[in-house]
Amino acid sequence: MTFHGGFQNSHPTRNSVASHSRPRWSRKAYAMMFGLCAVALLNTNLMMSSGHRALAGGAGGIRKLCSTIFDYPDWRSYWEDLFPDVKIYDGIGDQRAQLPTDANNIGYFVTLMSCPGDDYKAKVENQYDPGHALYDAAALLKYSITRNTYPAGSKYNATMYAIVHPSAVVCKTPNGDPYDRVQVLQVIPTATDWETISAVPPNHSGILLRLGSGLQVTILGQPFSTKAITDGYVRDNIDQDTGDRDFMRLFAVTFDNHPAIVMVDFTTLMMQPIDVVYDSFIGDPNLKYAYSMDYPDHLPEGSNAGPNMHWLIMKPDPALFQSIIDSYTSTMYSRDWGWNNQGVKQFDGVFGVKGYLMHHMSRADGGHAYLLSRCIYGNDGSDPYTSDGSSAVCRDNGDCSDCRTTPFSDIKIIKMIHTCGEPWKCGWDDSLDAATQAKCEGFHREWFSARIDFEESCWHNGPPSFRNGQFHPDVFMGFCTGPGIVGYDRMIDDKSSASTCDSHWQDSTDAQTLDFGNGRGQDQRLTLTTGKVTGNTVACVKGSITKKDFEIPYNIGIVIDLSGSTRGPFGGNPTGDVNGDGDVDNILDAEIASIVALMEHIASDSALSNDNVNIGLVSFSTQAIYHGQFSPLDPNDSSKINPDLNNILMAMRSGGFTHFDDALDKVALFFQEAPTDRSNLLFFLSDGIPNVPGDGDNEEPLSKYTNNDPQTLKYDSEIAILDGLNVQRLAIGVGAGSDIREGFGLDKIDNTPDAITGVRAEQVTTTGALTDVLLRNPVEGTIIDFDIKVNGVSQGNIDASKLKSGPTGFTFGRFVVNGMKPSFGEMNQITATATIDFDGSTDTTNDQITLTTSNELPGMLH
Repeated sequence: MTFHGGFQNSHPTRNSVASHSRPRWSRKAYAMMFGLCAVALLNTNLMMSSGHRALAGGAGGIRKLCSTIFDYPDWRSYWEDLFPDVKIYDGIGDQRAQLPTDANNIGYFVTLMSCPGDDYKAKVENQYDPGHALYDAAALLKYSITRNTYPAGSKYNATMYAIVHPSAVVCKTPNGDPYDRVQVLQVIPTATDWETISAVPPNHSGILLRLGSGLQVTILGQPFSTKAITDGYVRDNIDQDTGDRDFMRLFAVTFDNHPAIVMVDFTTLMMQPIDVVYDSFIGDPNLKYAYSMDYPDHLPEGSNAGPNMHWLIMKPDPALFQSIIDSYTSTMYSRDWGWNNQGVKQFDGVFGVKGYLMHHMSRADGGHAYLLSRCIYGNDGSDPYTSDGSSAVCRDNGDCSDCRTTPFSDIKIIKMIHTCGEPWKCGWDDSLDAATQAKCEGFHREWFSARIDFEESCWHNGPPSFRNGQFHPDVFMGFCTGPGIVGYDRMIDDKSSASTCDSHWQDSTDAQTLDFGNGRGQDQRLTLTTGKVTGNTVACVKGSITKKDFEIPYNIGIVIDLSGSTRGPFGGNPTGDVNGDGDVDNILDAEIASIVALMEHIASDSALSNDNVNIGLVSFSTQAIYHGQFSPLDPNDSSKINPDLNNILMAMRSGGFTHFDDALDKVALFFQEAPTDRSNLLFFLSDGIPNVPGDGDNEEPLSKYTNNDPQTLKYDSEIAILDGLNVQRLAIGVGAGSDIREGFGLDKIDNTPDAITGVRAEQVTTTGALTDVLLRNPVEGTIIDFDIKVNGVSQGNIDASKLKSGPTGFTFGRFVVNGMKPSFGEMNQITATATIDFDGSTDTTNDQITLTTSNELPGMLH
């Protein structure tokens, strides 16, 4: 018996009616939620009334528009920002009655069993995971179905579900950060729309989440443990086939609130309504299954095949679900004769749902299934013939129809996978024969035409779609710049290339000693910082060339002298009244101005930020004050100084004596409480001579404060603490009255002698000189060559002129480099090379070193 539209009787019928008893639902699971647009993704309430639809008549018939539109102002953000892993919801109670029960409402189910690139690896593909194109694939699958449901030429409504394994809820983006895939499949709700619905089969755990008119997402594990499989051969081989999570898709059969359910996947595209199939299937109580057949695998030897799992219709029945699970775990399998020795064998997926359903529908529960025409209900555009080595043979002895010749006007369901490839991978195969190529081109045009229609209907305030890709634009309609997902213009992409840097970095270094001659030298280090993985053709690069112990990140202690003598005048360029105390161009003004200049340098250096620089501020006169730890920059505007730090500097006033010892005690507190695993730097500024005795080193009290009294020069205990914290100390004498003589206060504090002269503390007498010393680069020598390569190719726009000199050494970046290969399985190498010469002359090489270091970044774009 043959029905309209290619619905064919393949087995004798029996008089049986499926049971529709409702299951009980138990136990809690978790899921995180967020979303985008009711039609942008899978929609729960597709039983739309006219009030929920915007319909426009035209020559092409009824056009269905979105019930809500995409309105997402933060679409420029990373996926992990758009779909954060932040919430957990528990399903409690039985609210199954809230699910749609319309007699004309069909349930459509996709299944997500794992995350892209995770440890769960099914040897036989059964998820067809679109990876980072999940939004696009889900949106177009849903859109193709909803535009072929009521009232667009069909009397049937649709409700769409996703069955998601708990380990597939939170996945990693190509940046390596977690995001919530459930959120990608959701719509954005209003506060009153939130409700939680338990919907879990008996003896199984899970949660069904419903958000107003959004997608129904059920979080469920596999329905049985592999240990429950009694046949040893099946138990030992299921993980080499589809894996046990494949059976999650059967949970769809428990949703008996629908007259029929359809198992689909992201490679499915619905072209036309199929009411003739639903009418016949639902109207015949004897029917339980309707499907088209895949071609046999392993041709030409193979002769067996399973159903097309991209579009398989079943009558929902919890009892049927349990019956299939129970029989699967208890049925034997013969390597030679297949399931229960009844001949279902020899194809990929035979140990999964595809194989066992084939056995169940055609043998164990035969007589309740009808075969759909693969050319109409599962057309993949493939050649029906193969070669046996000498001649062409039919791939399916039972049906050798050439689906490539089926007119597009007759095709109801397209299968965008095995032959033509997923649209979001911009698949193009020049080796295809003309007939297959033509069909594939037509399939892709259909998918991309649906995307254009979807965007024009639903895409408002979202990312612009320029459609200017030149990779076969007549087929991919401007959405592809090249083959693979790298060349596909995703609807929602991560930040633009200039902003693709994130906080997940890896460092590599190379260190050598630059030889000055006569036994002198300096240990220098090149550090390269990049991301850990990549999902883009560009990547962020930054780094530094530093003196040993001056590497990023930093704790920087600043000690500033406020003694009465800082009211004195200071030479050089006038600073004016920096702190507003009524005195102009004095030593304190110059000290504050130089510290401000240091903060401004940090703000201007893209390699330095609040993330890697921590400031500790101490002021002193007769006593010292530790003002606390500060970020150097305004947290709301990184181009400006932290206003809290700036306000303290501007409130400083001159007065009192000079207490070096207490200043060292207070700055030691800062380094003791500052973050560890950082380079510790100290800038100690003073215009005077110590005259107040300290404590901790057996100092004796003075009846009169006296400059350079031996009791004011005992810092052994403080210096020991700072040495123990590996603090690099630069002492600066501000003004001609300061004392930098060997063995006295500032000289004792300083432990960074000049690499050439060996002199430690330095005296400055002008504002310009003070700022220069504070910002002086500690790295000796001249950078005569600098290069960054990506996968062996130099970035021509990056050279030594791009290095920024400062008090911490040279920094570079953040640079955006090109030439990355982001596809999953690709490995990238970014290499930085710097050549440093002591005297700057390329004529001699014995005073020269070349530092080279590399980072590897695996591609993670699925």
